[in-house]
Amino acid sequence: MIIVRRNDELARYEGRIDGDIVTVIDYDRRGDVLDVTYTGTRIRFRGRGHASEVTRQALEDIRAQG
Repeated sequence: MIIVRRNDELARYEGRIDGDIVTVIDYDRRGDVLDVTYTGTRIRFRGRGHASEVTRQALEDIRAQG
């Protein structure tokens, strides 16, 4: 199971499995605009839907923030 959390200090969302970061979404926030600047998943974790889940949860969080 992947655990997703927002890391405001690094301006990114992190997907972790067993404490290890396996996928990230970096962003740049300026006022009420948020630009996604990078997405990536470690090679051995690709093709399992982890990036999709992190993206889904990140978008839910962004929408909830307004």
